[in-house]
Parts: sequence; C-alpha cells; structure tokens
Amino acid sequence: MEEEYLYSVLTVNTNGYEKIHEVKNPNPKVEYVCVTDDESLTSETWKIIYKKDIWFLDVKHNVFDYVSTDVCLWLDGSYAITDDPTNELVLPFISSEKDMMISLHEVRTNVFDEMCQWWICRNIPDENIKMLCKILIDNGMTGLDILFQTSCFLIKNTGNTKFLYEEIRRTEKACSVVAPYRDDQVITSLCIAKIFPNWERLTLMSFEDTSNNKFFHWCKHGTDEPMTTKSFTTRCWNKENHLYRIGHPFD
Repeated sequence: MEEEYLYSVLTVNTNGYEKIHEVKNPNPKVEYVCVTDDESLTSETWKIIYKKDIWFLDVKHNVFDYVSTDVCLWLDGSYAITDDPTNELVLPFISSEKDMMISLHEVRTNVFDEMCQWWICRNIPDENIKMLCKILIDNGMTGLDILFQTSCFLIKNTGNTKFLYEEIRRTEKACSVVAPYRDDQVITSLCIAKIFPNWERLTLMSFEDTSNNKFFHWCKHGTDEPMTTKSFTTRCWNKENHLYRIGHPFD
C-alpha cells in the first residue's frame, strides 16, 4: 500500500552543482524527493528520481509531476533541512485558503533589475532578453515594483497554480529564442502578478524566514554552512506589516 503523505518536499540536483544535504529529523509523513541527472547519487533521506539530461527548470516548473501529494515545499539544491517544519509552517499553510507562499527578493526590487543582472552577468543571449522585454512591456510590467525570490516556496495543486505553471512554461518557451531561458525569477514574478491579482490567495513571506530559520537554511555553495543574510537589504514593497513570519497566524 502506498504511503499517504501530508505533503512533499522537492529539490533538484543537476550537473553535480550542489552536494546532497541529508534531511535532519525527517518526518515519516513527509515525502522528500530529489530529482537528479546523476545516476550514482544516493541518499538515506531523499527519494532519488533519476532523469538523464534533465533541465532543472523542467522540475521547478512541473513540481507536481514529481511528487505524490497536492502540497509541495520547493527548496533549491542549496538548502539544508535541519528540523521538521510541518507543524509550524506547512500545516498552517495547508489549512489556509492560500494557494502559494513565496518571499520577495532580498536585494533587487523589480523584474527589469533582475533581467539586466542575468543579461550582463550570466550572458543570456540578446534575442532571449529582447523577447522577454517585449512580453514584460506588453503585460504592463514597466511600472510594477515586484520581484519574487524563487529558491523556496510552498504551493498547492489548485486551478490557480496549474494555470500559473502553464503560463510560466509558455512564457519561458517564448523567451527561449536561441537557448533555454535560464533565470526563472523574472518570468515567475510576471506570471504570479497575472494569476494572483491584488495578491489574493498568495502569502508574501519574510525572506529571512525562507533563507535561514530553525527548520532549513540556504547554504554556501557546496557546504552545509548557512549563508548570512546580514548584508541583504530588507525591501518589502510597502508591505512590511504583511510579510508572513513562521509561527504567525495566516490572514
């Protein structure tokens, strides 16, 4: 008989970019899934799904193809789980009417800042950038001060989120003019703004709580050592009093 899990945690480990971070204090009612292109990767706490030549955004933008539940906590491969977040974070989210929980970006304030960073620093092809610029302008994003941090989020498998992923995949495909479009934060932010008008059924979470809390933390590359957030600017898009903190009631 297949295990009935409360929810799933999903991560991806491709091209040997990060080490595998074993789950501390795993909950037997939680499904931990790691998708990888490394057929030699093993884990004591993660269910390993091997897919040859997998593109990491294929996993990130199709999370419910890889887990057996309708609630998923996504953590980038750079995260380590140090304790069980079920009671204080995930169960309150499951009980709420929210479809998604995600944090605002810790440094940059809008999609154009992020796009320029990737264009300049990550050598995204000009053709891809031009197409993304056109899509952002066509969707009225020029004056919207918003950018989400997609390294950690909670999501339910609902009609809204199915449509969200469809929009993300469609937009990503349109922007993959000469090569796969690499940075998902701009496209995800655009699509969230379209799918969740006035942020209904969306919870904005404190970035500090998603990057470094008593349950999981963002690690320095290739280590279990937490990243410091002291150097990050706290920007909250005029919603400082509305950012969710772990342990607070949902509203």
